[in-house]
Amino acid sequence: MTPLITDIIIISLLFISAIIAFIRGFIKEVLTIFSLLGALGAAYVWGSNLMPLFEKWGVDIAGGSEEKIFGLLSPTLFAAIGAHASIFLVLFIILTLLSIYIGKMVQDMGLGSVDRTLGFVFGLARGLLIIAILNIPVMHLMDKKDQPSWLTQAKTMPFVNKTSQAILDMRGEAKEDDKTKSELSTKTKEFMEQIDKQTEELQKSGEGYKEDTRDALDDLIQDVQQ
Repeated sequence: MTPLITDIIIISLLFISAIIAFIRGFIKEVLTIFSLLGALGAAYVWGSNLMPLFEKWGVDIAGGSEEKIFGLLSPTLFAAIGAHASIFLVLFIILTLLSIYIGKMVQDMGLGSVDRTLGFVFGLARGLLIIAILNIPVMHLMDKKDQPSWLTQAKTMPFVNKTSQAILDMRGEAKEDDKTKSELSTKTKEFMEQIDKQTEELQKSGEGYKEDTRDALDDLIQDVQQ
């Protein structure tokens, strides 16, 4: 294995993805992704609604709730797989047919050349993204100095590594945002608890805000804003 072969493999994968997208067109490629995501989302949301029906069928097929279907699947597992898979397949087929119809409409409008050109660019980007995702475990499991020369010396790997790192950075920023939101929520909760405590003390004393109370509230507000 040489760096040249690595470059050839990566470039070939990029062009295969680009050619497929060029043939199908940008609209079809994007709609296929939305169809897949939509079908997965629908299966996740509504799959549990069909599980009782599939579990009943599973019990009938197995011959009892404690028996296994074909000696492999319990009725409960059969219900989970069957319910979610059926919703996914039905909706994915419907959305795929819809994407084909929309793709034909785009061609009839005379936008075929633009659609294919955008599809080619989309295919290149998709191919690079897939390769970069596959490269992430390599970056985690092996230090750069321990990676083979046919990988580190390949001319295309810097682009792949930068894309992989960008994906990891995006995940890191998302985690940091979640951490910030959690800290802000905690401070806000503490602030409200202190407000309630100060209010109760005022109600018991029957007096207005004292200077030390106002100072305490000011400190709390500053803590929340930091």
